[in-house]
Amino acid sequence: MAKALGTAIMAPRGSNRGEVVDMQVIGHRGSAETAPENTLLGVKTALAAGAPWVEIDVRHVAGELFVIHDQEVDRTTNGKGSIYALSRTEILNLDAGEGEVIPTLQQVLGLLAGQASINIELKDTQSMQPTCRYVATLLSEQPEWLGKIMISTFEASIHDELAKLLPRGCLLGVLFKQLPANVAQYAIRLNAYSINLSFAQLTPDLVSQAQRADLKVFVYTVNEAEEIRYCLNLGVDAIYTDDPRKTLTLLDKSNIG
Repeated sequence: MAKALGTAIMAPRGSNRGEVVDMQVIGHRGSAETAPENTLLGVKTALAAGAPWVEIDVRHVAGELFVIHDQEVDRTTNGKGSIYALSRTEILNLDAGEGEVIPTLQQVLGLLAGQASINIELKDTQSMQPTCRYVATLLSEQPEWLGKIMISTFEASIHDELAKLLPRGCLLGVLFKQLPANVAQYAIRLNAYSINLSFAQLTPDLVSQAQRADLKVFVYTVNEAEEIRYCLNLGVDAIYTDDPRKTLTLLDKSNIG
């Protein structure tokens, strides 16, 4: 029987990582299925569900690090058009659902206060430097955050620079639009903590590559029981999910293992 996330579960046969695997759950965009995504309410919902990790998206707009996934604000707010065409005041006046506003990275980290780890996904290249500066300051002033902040991005053009700028005590997760010929070697070169794969990209061979290289494997977005079971059987280290409470409940049931 599989145990709840955050507790030990038996490793799949053939694993070379020891006898147990500690698979974590990550609230995708907070708790995207049950609360407005990338909002403080979404983060609170993930925390209340017991998620040990939360993932959010960041864009640098109007001198601020705003937490939003899409470039266009239409899908998640009552506004229209590109967020880059809006002023800071206009962005803060948008309704992101259920009366929520688009929060800043500072607000999200203030709310978490180290209660859970966080994956900050950079959605544009210009967010890299201000995010790294802010995280560096946070880690120096609040050491309880050490090892609990991961930065990732699909923007391959800045992977190398991000690896160099990454603050000490911050983790690097590598995202891929297209997988390189050798995923593990690519991640090792960047001194990454994890390879962050889509469920469609996930294969036993990639997990084996990562395990041999002492890299973690994080997989998005995993919502269904069959997908969770597959990740467990492969020895995946963490899964991103839209409803952390539902996923935790599923993992308590004997038919998942």
